Amino acid sequence: MASGWWMHELWERSPVLLASWVVFWVLLSVMLHELAHGWTALWQGDDTPRAAGHMNFSPLTHMGGTSLIFFVLVGFAWGQMPVSPWRFRMGRMGDVLVSAA
Repeated sequence: MASGWWMHELWERSPVLLASWVVFWVLLSVMLHELAHGWTALWQGDDTPRAAGHMNFSPLTHMGGTSLIFFVLVGFAWGQMPVSPWRFRMGRMGDVLVSAA
């Protein structure tokens, strides 16, 4: 068998396995992305992410049911991390850092 693109080979072997890998990596990526915003907000002095219960490793907490359903049906997902920019130590620069995270 000739070497090809790994996703194509995985699709030929098991479409369910490929779909599982895609779902796993998308959920992990969105979750870590949102946690990066939360960790930076905490570093800037804003405890809103922790108080709102968003500093955990649950995709449902970060994405919500609507985003998860949309991901399954359309293949597009988003996340959310509540922050309060007026609590940032560095003011406007803190907002830039949290956004950049």
